Amino acid sequence: MGNKAVPFHLILAGGGSSSRFGRDKLWIEIHGKPLILHALAPFLSHPGLLSGAAALSGAELEARAARLAPHLPANFRIIPGGETRALSVCRAFRVLNPSKDDLVAVHDAARPCLPASVLDRLLGLAEEVGAVIAAVPLRDTLKMVDGDRVTGTLPRSDKVLEQTPLLFRASLLEKVYARPEGEWRNLTDEAQMFEAMGIPVFWGPGSPENIKLTYPEDLPLIEEILKSR
Repeated sequence: MGNKAVPFHLILAGGGSSSRFGRDKLWIEIHGKPLILHALAPFLSHPGLLSGAAALSGAELEARAARLAPHLPANFRIIPGGETRALSVCRAFRVLNPSKDDLVAVHDAARPCLPASVLDRLLGLAEEVGAVIAAVPLRDTLKMVDGDRVTGTLPRSDKVLEQTPLLFRASLLEKVYARPEGEWRNLTDEAQMFEAMGIPVFWGPGSPENIKLTYPEDLPLIEEILKSR
């Protein structure tokens, strides 16, 4: 499976405000290049990449797009993000205009450590089943709380932690976007849309290294992971 170059389109979701991090994290320099280029790296180097679009936010979008341009193939677009993540991804999907049987990968721009082997594995699975998320099993015990009081324990065996990329057949995304916008515009990931419509979604193993830069304390670990490659 990993030796086959499964064709796909990429949507890089980077329209967030970085409010929890405190500054625009996508442009933090890590080992000589901005974080966003690390997030793009496993996709840009993949022989199956057909086209791509990055939905980004920020007042300096034009200047930043110019900064990225030398590193991007001709069939890659930088576009303004929408008011929500779902709207940003939909806008990028419309720009790409993939054929109905094509696979579309949606990846968080703030995940710079995706192993290429994980991408290959997920592409192979998505080619078979049509809708796949990257995820890792829970390691810690889940507790329910009410304020500062613990009220119960949840089982871990039927739960995973979602990562990205998320991979979908384009025809399935079209079914979602054919619904009234109010039904999906505020959902936080595309798999939720599928779940709400009863479309089966499967999961494949992600990686503990595939972490998202959310808080400043995440940065040293990400720097160390990327340094080791």
